[in-house]
Amino acid sequence: MSTRLIRKALNIFLFSIILIALTCLGSYVFLEYQDRNFAAKSFGFMNYESTLESRRWHSDGLGCTYAIVALPEKVPDEPPTQWLKAIAWYETPVIFQDEAINRYCHNLICECKDDWDPSIMNRLEKALSNPGSFYYFHKHEPPHPSMHQGVIYIYSKPEKVAAMVRFGD
Repeated sequence: MSTRLIRKALNIFLFSIILIALTCLGSYVFLEYQDRNFAAKSFGFMNYESTLESRRWHSDGLGCTYAIVALPEKVPDEPPTQWLKAIAWYETPVIFQDEAINRYCHNLICECKDDWDPSIMNRLEKALSNPGSFYYFHKHEPPHPSMHQGVIYIYSKPEKVAAMVRFGD
């Protein structure tokens, strides 16, 4: 083979590798952008102070999707009417069926806790465990046997937090 042919083959190979690397980097940046802005998009209809946690996609195919925001000092006692439209929110504390009481963790919040700062997990646990907040668990009325599948929405004036958490994309 001539040197010229080898050089062309090497250039084509290097160009292909660079093109693949740039494509992967571009998709990573796009997904990171969507993750960071998921909470802003999810809660764009209401006044909130800051984004606490936000993830739209996960790399391994299974995991949690969430949008969690901090609420300002002065917010309504109840969730905004624009959120979930005419859904009947349930008042906290969350009530589980008797047979669920002995289980360590029976909600989506526990499934996702390793993704969050412990202080955020603590706020969400308090919001679900104490009176004064609201939640909606996707198509399930209390008492709940568990809360592993579906989507949970949380609005808590006492904890100054609003959240949407689900397992999966």
